[in-house]
Amino acid sequence: MLSLLLLSGICLFAPMLVLGGGEGTFNPVLRLGDEFIELSKEGSWLVSFYAPWCGHCKQLKPTWTTVGKTFAMSNSHVKVAVIDGTKNSRAMDHFNVRGFPTIKFFRNGIEHTFSGPRTVDEIVTFAKRADGPPVKTAARSSELQKAIKENDVLFVMTNADEQSNIYKYYKDVAEEFVLLGVFYKVLKKDLPTDVKVNDEVSCIVFKDGVHFILQTADSVILKSDIRNFVVNERFLAFPRISRDTLYQYVSTGKFLVLAIVNKGTGNYRHPHTTFMENIKSIAINGREEFHSNFQFGFMEGNHEISDITMSNIEIPGLVVLNTETQVYYILDEVMPSSKESIKDFLHSITNGTAKGYGGNSLFRMIYRVFYELVTTVVAIWKAQPVIISLVIILPGFLITFICYTICTSETIDEDMQDSDFDEEDERDEPENKEIKKEDITANHIKSE
Repeated sequence: MLSLLLLSGICLFAPMLVLGGGEGTFNPVLRLGDEFIELSKEGSWLVSFYAPWCGHCKQLKPTWTTVGKTFAMSNSHVKVAVIDGTKNSRAMDHFNVRGFPTIKFFRNGIEHTFSGPRTVDEIVTFAKRADGPPVKTAARSSELQKAIKENDVLFVMTNADEQSNIYKYYKDVAEEFVLLGVFYKVLKKDLPTDVKVNDEVSCIVFKDGVHFILQTADSVILKSDIRNFVVNERFLAFPRISRDTLYQYVSTGKFLVLAIVNKGTGNYRHPHTTFMENIKSIAINGREEFHSNFQFGFMEGNHEISDITMSNIEIPGLVVLNTETQVYYILDEVMPSSKESIKDFLHSITNGTAKGYGGNSLFRMIYRVFYELVTTVVAIWKAQPVIISLVIILPGFLITFICYTICTSETIDEDMQDSDFDEEDERDEPENKEIKKEDITANHIKSE
């Protein structure tokens, strides 16, 4: 009851106050605090934890406003909110937030953390997947056809009784991968006409304009069979990969084949298009030969791959990453690269004859620390040269000046002490001469 009262008050007054909305400007993003610990237990919430001083949070600000408006205009029950982590430490600790910005989705107390590119489409897709049931039902063939067109990768189970063990296995796997895939159940009669299955339960994936059916040796489908099928098939044959999404492909345990191209490659006039199309053709048409060991993809630009390998990768280029050992391989001959030369290169990796670079040795780990330190400083320097000058160069100059002053002052003191000793010696010499003269005179008198 308390949470409902809190929510009613927040929904009435908060939307006008968030993320830069001026007077009279409606903004459907709520500003919440520690009270969200109770609110998160009921309903569906998409929340961004931010800090006012965080640069990435400031960049996310207009995107987050658009996300809020997207859900508001669709009359969705998903509520979009922000929480200032610097003022709400209880919420930060309760939800284990350790950085900014952190995006989380809550559905009746169940929590999911977003880790993809912070774009409107990616965030909205994340929220919709986390909010919906793990397994959807297509009651008609038209619903299934629509789902196939709207999703790059779609998993379907046919003829499954919801009380059966195999459906429970399927549902468990769907809940595990709910953020990374779309799962449906249908009747056999609602499948596309080109999909041929028997009357028993079948698990199918639709992607790249074709479909693949889960095959087992004894026709008995176990939970491990379904999970392995989803892990191996949940990506397109040749997707665009970025540093933000790279971690998803590491979980496959396969070699990651990356075509490094410039933005705009794919246009028929672009000079790298043939190179890219050759790799894509191998990924799709060479499935039986390479799918079990390789996941193909492409990266636009060489900045991210150069950071990963800590070396300069030329464009166009073909890099293969071993996601377990962090060893990488580079195809020497890129332009022109025929399908045969690319296939030979991939075979040389699997049979162990290709030359590898990198790895996860202690030296590489130490080198990684220094590399990231230098690249971070350089990146900050390019973004804020004046601030870096004040923070690094000015203190360095002051330290140098202080050290110089200390060193030169010691030298001067020694020189002054030496000169003082010389002056004292000069003053003592006449006195010594007079004393010696008196001693000689006294001795002379005694002898007489």
